[in-house]
Amino acid sequence: PSGRICSIYGTGRIITTSGDGEVVKAQFNKLKTVLQTKYGSSNDYDTLSSSSIYTGTTDWMTAVQKNERNFVSFWSSSSKAVIPTGVSEIYIVVSAFDSTRGRVSVYYRTANYESCTKERDTLPRTGL
Repeated sequence: PSGRICSIYGTGRIITTSGDGEVVKAQFNKLKTVLQTKYGSSNDYDTLSSSSIYTGTTDWMTAVQKNERNFVSFWSSSSKAVIPTGVSEIYIVVSAFDSTRGRVSVYYRTANYESCTKERDTLPRTGL
């Protein structure tokens, strides 16, 4: 929209892991450590829906896949994080394809994200 960038998104390779997500969590934590070195302390969340039936240790990946577990760390301009000018949020998240395959992704949202996406949503869907 108007030549502006709303966000930048990067995703890692598909990671094979066990149902407890051990390998994907290890990759997540490696990236988190790198980002903490650059941006400072993160806000971390590992939450499971109270209505989830996927409560066992080996159900971790399935809960992520079913969107019943969130495993995320983020840095924001409104916290004590030291993030680049023009960026409002940085966050990393685990996603799962099934109980043994997942990946880690990173998102950078620009300070104009809300207005940018509103403008983008009004544009005609042409091109690709």
